[in-house]
Amino acid sequence: PPRDSIRRQRQMCIRDRGRIELGALRKYQLKELDQGFVAAAYRRGQITYALGLTYMGDGDYYAERTALISAAYHLDKLTLGVKASVMQIDFGGHYDNLSAGSFGLGFSYRTGKVTVAAAADNVNWPQLDENSEKIRPSYTLYTEIISRGANSITGKLTLQDREQPMLGIGQKIGLSSIASVFWGLSTEPIIYGGGLELIYKRSLITYATSYHPTLGFSHTLSVGFNVGKRESAANDQSEKRRH
Repeated sequence: PPRDSIRRQRQMCIRDRGRIELGALRKYQLKELDQGFVAAAYRRGQITYALGLTYMGDGDYYAERTALISAAYHLDKLTLGVKASVMQIDFGGHYDNLSAGSFGLGFSYRTGKVTVAAAADNVNWPQLDENSEKIRPSYTLYTEIISRGANSITGKLTLQDREQPMLGIGQKIGLSSIASVFWGLSTEPIIYGGGLELIYKRSLITYATSYHPTLGFSHTLSVGFNVGKRESAANDQSEKRRH
């Protein structure tokens, strides 16, 4: 989805270079919920700009379109970010379209091999229609601990009024210089997941699957690649360690 994809592209983006990711999602084995997305990020100086677009559903009956933009300012180990999105719901021409705009903000701080972050979404209480209930803000806490090589452990907690807290944990394990596997677990509802990442030249190929005990499997396939001037591997790794 564009939100996670934008965060990933923003984190991996190297100074004066960009990244693009294309992907598709088959949710719960239902083609009516098929989703396609594209995300791009470009870093210029201390600022990273990002854009994401997604489309889900069958245009004859129901479809969701979302556009999301963000900007992040890097201050050594601290990053501050803002984002805005617009979602439109189409009922196949039988009813009027619904739309709403949303705003969010967040920060991350990296020290050594530990990253902590926090974000607030829907801070403007968006509303699809004057007769519909407003979407309540949600708050997310995130941490990542990097161990040896490409191995890492992540944790995420999401809080929203009138909803049960959602907790997620995950781990990424490097198998070689070009391949990694990952797994994860989230609550509310309980969902299990895992996948594989492969690096090929300037591209990153990712396959992920998740399982809902009632609704079944979902599958995501994406390809991300660098654009812009090529730098040496040593310079790339130096930039990644700094940011």
